Order: sequence, then C-alpha cells, then structure tokens
Amino acid sequence: MEALFDSLKNSPSIWISVFALFLTIHQALATRKHNRLTVQPRLTTHLQIERNVTEEKITRVIATLSNSGLGPAIIKSFEILVNHKPYLINEQSEIESLVIRNVSGYIVELRTGFFRKNHTFSKDATIELLNLKIRNATESTLEEIKMFHIRVNYESAYGESFLYDSRTHTR
Repeated sequence: MEALFDSLKNSPSIWISVFALFLTIHQALATRKHNRLTVQPRLTTHLQIERNVTEEKITRVIATLSNSGLGPAIIKSFEILVNHKPYLINEQSEIESLVIRNVSGYIVELRTGFFRKNHTFSKDATIELLNLKIRNATESTLEEIKMFHIRVNYESAYGESFLYDSRTHTR
C-alpha cells in the first residue's frame, strides 16, 4: 500500500489524468442536463370570454392550448374534466356531446379540437380546444363553462413524462 502512495506522489501525471477524468464526467452530465432542458415542452391554456359580441347578445368562449416550451410535446392521453370528473377523449364528437350535455343555453356555434395519442404538438404551436357561441348566456352558463378543464399526459423528445392539469395551472 505504501508503494502505491509513493508512486502516486512521484507521478503528478496520474493526478492530472484522474482530475481530467472527473472534469470530463462532470461536463458530460451538465451537457446531458442542458440538452434535456433545451427540448422540454411546456403546455399552457387560455380561456377567453367575450360577452355580447353582436347585437344578438352572443357570448363567445374560446379555449386554447399552447406549447410555449422549447421542444415538442408528444401527447400520450387527453382528458376533459367536467366538474372534476375525467373523460378520456378519443374522438372530437365526444367533446361536443360533453359541451351540449353540460352547458345550458342556446348554442349557436360549437367547434372543438383535441389530440389523438402520440400526436406531436410542436413548439410554439396553439390549438383551439373550444370555440363556442351562446345566445343570451347567463352567469350560470358561464360558471358551467368554467367547470371544464383538461388534463394532458405528454412526453418530451427524450421520453420524460409530464402531466398538465389546467386546474392547477399558474401563470
């Protein structure tokens, strides 16, 4: 054992090599972390309500989902929550029927959008999840609309899993 310490003491090149190895490992880990952060998606929602946009007392409701992160989001599941009850969405018509069943008032126009499993949601992209026009909407109608939320399971390009829930979304 003492011979090992003597040889290390007399050979500074070994110390330099070991130190260089540790620096290389540290740099590789930092680069890996940086690369993952540079492609991390970040989903956000926005709800816009415009009251009485026409003379016919039409209220327009637009809900959008955006990827404001640095990379694409690979959608694994897309759920609509109505009054905290989840509905796994596989077809666009399912969203339309949820809106019709849960929103009182005269619906003039209804357009919806959603994601199928494994859809790649590009960086800086926005999708309109709901575009709804209601005639003579009351405050209770608007409260019914505010009971709708979304939950999206998605992955980054590196396969890291994330969950977006609009109920806990903060700006």
